[in-house]
Amino acid sequence: MAVLQGTEVTLKCSSESSKTLLWRISWNASVEPKTIYTGNKVALEFSSLYRTSTVKSGEVNLIMIATEATAKTYFCEEHGSIAANANAELIVLGEH
Repeated sequence: MAVLQGTEVTLKCSSESSKTLLWRISWNASVEPKTIYTGNKVALEFSSLYRTSTVKSGEVNLIMIATEATAKTYFCEEHGSIAANANAELIVLGEH
């Protein structure tokens, strides 16, 4: 997904499973992804950049402002399930 710098971005994730949803982030393929959303809150080290919303059970949306710091690859995963995940890459377009 490509957006203009400063735009509010919502990445949506939902599941029909009763498993907890996690949001993870990766800077590049050689680095193990870090957990942003632990299933009940945004991790402290990421709380200044991200927030979440839950519209209904089984859904957790990750919300951020598009900046250079948030231009990463995001993964939504069902806790404990290797196969049940989705990812999205955020590309932030700015003016130079």
